[in-house]
Amino acid sequence: MKRALTSFLSLIIVLVMLTLAEFSSHSCVVLRPLPRLANFLTPRTASAHGTPRTRVWVNTRSGLYYCPYSKLYGKIKPGVSMAENDALLKGYRPALSEACQ
Repeated sequence: MKRALTSFLSLIIVLVMLTLAEFSSHSCVVLRPLPRLANFLTPRTASAHGTPRTRVWVNTRSGLYYCPYSKLYGKIKPGVSMAENDALLKGYRPALSEACQ
């Protein structure tokens, strides 16, 4: 068991060293998190992505919203109903990664 653990740790160390060597060969490697949709939404773009007439169900815990034709609309708690463009402006994201139709 001890020999297997030592071999495993040696393999991990070699892989880390190879990865670091790969990154050090590039002069500029920047790892950034992907931007959220809400970071790009201004009042003008939010109204283009969501309509004030479309009511969506927002799951306040997960930060996702559901369109009226979704099976989960109104069923997930804690939740609240609001206009789609208001949900987008408040930073909530569509559950299906696209605006309601």
